[in-house]
Amino acid sequence: MAENNKEEFNVKVELKDGNEFIVTRREGKAPDIEVPQQLKYTGNITSPADFFEDRASLKRKLIDTNVSHVEVDNRKLTITLFVDETHSKRTEITGVLQKNPDLEAFGIWEKQFEHGDLLKFIRKNRRFFSSKEECDKLLKGLANYKYERNVSGKSANDNKGNIEEGIKQTLNQNVKLEFKLSIPLFEGFSEKTFLVDIVPDITDAGSRFWFESVGLLELQDKEAKEIFEKEIKRFKDILIMYKN
Repeated sequence: MAENNKEEFNVKVELKDGNEFIVTRREGKAPDIEVPQQLKYTGNITSPADFFEDRASLKRKLIDTNVSHVEVDNRKLTITLFVDETHSKRTEITGVLQKNPDLEAFGIWEKQFEHGDLLKFIRKNRRFFSSKEECDKLLKGLANYKYERNVSGKSANDNKGNIEEGIKQTLNQNVKLEFKLSIPLFEGFSEKTFLVDIVPDITDAGSRFWFESVGLLELQDKEAKEIFEKEIKRFKDILIMYKN
């Protein structure tokens, strides 16, 4: 009698040619079938090449590059390594070039600030200014920032849908509405320095501001291209496919 209430029987089988072999029959609960697990992982932009270099190294040779490939998506800023591409449990390692959330919080080209909110935001993010002294000077100037919006000139309505109205906007700018940031553009990479403009707009309710930076757009495009070129060069003897 075997353990776990399993019974085992051995049957000797003799063949005509004089050879024989033993057939073992076991009764009881069969062992659990191990189902292969699919490996799907998403990490930073270096993850696919890190995995490839480790598994495809001369010592390990665990990747058959004939049935594997790499997909590059420049718009989504992703690189994905597919191993055993036709297998239902294929391995997929995706790397994402993540934009720096601290930089994204500035909302350059997108976010608008009321006067008080702008001052609060700049104070909170002073650590990212390339010059702390310039940041303090900017805050002092913005705190004393004056503006006015007056309707002037003639106003007329000819009852034919033609209306003339003169609007005068006056900004008392005793502060330079620009600053430099020194901050990583992407997570895990070094700082870049670039100029940011503060753009004001006057409304009946007061003033509002937003940030613009042509330099940032150019730097992001350049650095993303350099990072992708470096990572793609790490893949040896494997098909590289570009989605766009």
